[in-house]
Amino acid sequence: MVNIEFIRKKHFVEGWSIRKIAKHVEVSRQSVRKALKSAEPWTYTLSKPKPCPVMDPFREVILQWLRADHTAIPELPKAKVLSLADAHFVPRKENLLCLGPSGTGKTHIVTALGIAAIEAGYRVRFIRTVSLAQELLVAQQELRLNRYLKSWCQWPG
Repeated sequence: MVNIEFIRKKHFVEGWSIRKIAKHVEVSRQSVRKALKSAEPWTYTLSKPKPCPVMDPFREVILQWLRADHTAIPELPKAKVLSLADAHFVPRKENLLCLGPSGTGKTHIVTALGIAAIEAGYRVRFIRTVSLAQELLVAQQELRLNRYLKSWCQWPG
């Protein structure tokens, strides 16, 4: 995918020509012009859903989880959960954090959302907050915190 910010910086700030940018980024000049005109990053949508032979038998169960009666978590907005099931937050590289008391179904909902994102063709990384905090502390004590953080930044989500 073309990095629009890179193209805009090279053209407007550093004065690179469209031809030079196209050659450097290995895209057509038309794509560079399009990137220069657009203010928003391009979005990619699948033309047809990807086949998921492993997940297909569980598709209905997952959708049932997402559409389930939320009486156990009355303050959880059902519309918000169903909109998150579309996984539109993944290409925007937004994180999803669920906070609340134990036993309220956070892991249940997040697991269903993760599976929905996998169904949409994305890779998912799930970690409990306590585990993340422990891993960060261990990495800091072992003087490898930068490497650990870099591994999270490089996640291809």
